[in-house]
Amino acid sequence: MEAAGTIAGVEGDHVVAIKNLQGIVPPANVAFAQALTKDQVLAAVAPFLGMGAMPATGGPDA
Repeated sequence: MEAAGTIAGVEGDHVVAIKNLQGIVPPANVAFAQALTKDQVLAAVAPFLGMGAMPATGGPDA
């Protein structure tokens, strides 16, 4: 459980650092980023799975 808390804290630092680089003021302006749909996630990970594209799942982004 301690590792999960540490990871969450570091990821929060990463979000603030990126928003600072993007010039967003204040950098911590939302508690949680908007979640991606299943189709958006599959499209993002497809190159890492050695696939050109993932098949559509029939979700809202299909």
